[in-house]
Amino acid sequence: MCSKLKSDYVSSTATIMLINSARSILTVAYVGDSQICLASSAGSETIQNNSESNIKKEELRISWLTRQHKPDIPEEMERIKSHGGDVVRIHDAPYMR
Repeated sequence: MCSKLKSDYVSSTATIMLINSARSILTVAYVGDSQICLASSAGSETIQNNSESNIKKEELRISWLTRQHKPDIPEEMERIKSHGGDVVRIHDAPYMR
């Protein structure tokens, strides 16, 4: 409870990823300003080392699977307001109510 404004302010975040490898299905769900990225191999190369062993250098490709639900993003602010909510600033940060 924000005693100065006599209002309740709520914030939550959750991120879930379910991998069904038998069916090759990836399911992603998220709430709030959490994010999920997927890292996959973009190739590798073997580097000669001065010692007897070689080093395998792996390159990763990063794909963002989600977009943050931050209330100061114009599209998110409009979505909040279109569902009867409001966005206010408290301590210079946006909050929904």
